[in-house]
Amino acid sequence: MNLVFHIVCVLLLYLLILAATRHAVRVGPWMWAACAAAGAAVFAAHPGATGGAAWLWVMPQVLAGVFLLASTLLFLQAARNPAPGLIAAYPVSLVLYTLGMFTDTGVLFWFLVPVAVALPLAQNRRTVLVRAVPFVLVSAAAAYLYNTWNVFGGGFNAVSFLARIGAYMQSLVVVWKIPPVHPAPIPGADTWAAIAGAASVAGLTLVMLWGMIRRLHPALSGVAAWLLAATASHALIEQPFLADAGPYLAYAALGLGAAVVGAVAAAPRGYKLSRISAAPMVLAALIVLAALGMATREHMFTFRSDSTFWAHLADDTGREPVVLFQYSRTQMQDGNYAAAATTLAEAFDRAEGQPGFQRTLAQTMLLLALKLYDEKPQHYALSKQFLVKSVNMNPRYPYTYSAMAGIYMDQEQRYLEAYIDMLIARELATDPAPMERGLAMVLQRAAGKGVTIDRAKGRARATKWLRDIGVFKKTDKLQPDPDQEQGQEQDPAPGAREAVPEPAAEQQ
Repeated sequence: MNLVFHIVCVLLLYLLILAATRHAVRVGPWMWAACAAAGAAVFAAHPGATGGAAWLWVMPQVLAGVFLLASTLLFLQAARNPAPGLIAAYPVSLVLYTLGMFTDTGVLFWFLVPVAVALPLAQNRRTVLVRAVPFVLVSAAAAYLYNTWNVFGGGFNAVSFLARIGAYMQSLVVVWKIPPVHPAPIPGADTWAAIAGAASVAGLTLVMLWGMIRRLHPALSGVAAWLLAATASHALIEQPFLADAGPYLAYAALGLGAAVVGAVAAAPRGYKLSRISAAPMVLAALIVLAALGMATREHMFTFRSDSTFWAHLADDTGREPVVLFQYSRTQMQDGNYAAAATTLAEAFDRAEGQPGFQRTLAQTMLLLALKLYDEKPQHYALSKQFLVKSVNMNPRYPYTYSAMAGIYMDQEQRYLEAYIDMLIARELATDPAPMERGLAMVLQRAAGKGVTIDRAKGRARATKWLRDIGVFKKTDKLQPDPDQEQGQEQDPAPGAREAVPEPAAEQQ
């Protein structure tokens, strides 16, 4: 279905190129149709755009492209020809625009595109501006809704916003490289990227306004508005991925620009087609299409599977933690557990200063250990290594300790270590009742095997570990065991507390 939507977008771009600039450059109909087809082919074959046809979860981006390209085409037709037969073009255009806004988050500034394309060709420019007001209101409503969903994130300033625009503008023209997920991170944005972003915004805005006011070539203002809307919308999102419609539609702008450049090269005098100037244009178009074809062939390997895609993307983005996290999940799905654990550890190290994300990585490491233990219990030693890494990542997550206690009890019959981990898990859990039952199970299992647990030693080690990780203060004590009364609880001797190492240190 994504491939069908992508083909529809390519056809809509072809029609939009013909409708927007058919009479702006005076070349033969066959030559202009060929230029429009070449521009649509650039969009169709660009690796950054073809990614939308290869992934199920990016369907919103290509579907939003269908809605917005169709909306822009109908808006242009209504502005150029106010005939009674086209009276329904404008309301249908508004409905399609609304659907596009609420299909994907990365197109909030798209209202600039239909205005910039239609204004130089409109018979009544005031009518075009008035008709653009509902489009602006729809974008504002979508922005308000997305803001309530925390799509834009926090800690976001103008410098990081401009840095993202600058970095993404640089990546748009590179056909052999997938654009970065995060062109510039929110904290400590690159100064030069921010300067490039500010220059890009200023330049595109001036070109767009100049083309609309002076009624120049409609594609001139259209391409500028197109790139400005796509990159600015994309840079707003807290964690933009390739599933964002902003990058997808930006490649359509490149196709539009390529078609116009080709037509201008084919008719340098504007009135007569020159075969001498058409030959270099055709040769350049063939070279561009050949380069795109080679890049697409290269990316067929990239998009062959989830693992190859995220591995390629991780290298392209400088090993971004969020990309490494997704890469580890695909490795986990493929059964490559050791590689997934290594990738998670790398992501944790690179996510320094992001405690919330680091907790997510620690929990994912726990899930990795449990998945391996469920599928291959004979490899419990490797699962235990993953649990130790999870404890080192987040020493206050109770379920990691309970999982470790299960391995100690079921596989190694080390009931003292299981007892210590369940004591720690009970103190860390927000709902201690399940951990209380697990602790009772450890005691019952040890009693059934005839094993005597040195509870004073175990409680000393658990107490020391809880103090080391900052959960216990010096005067805090553990709760009594399930088979003990409150009055029978005794604090272990100080000598034993200091003599026994903590669980995580012993495991390492």
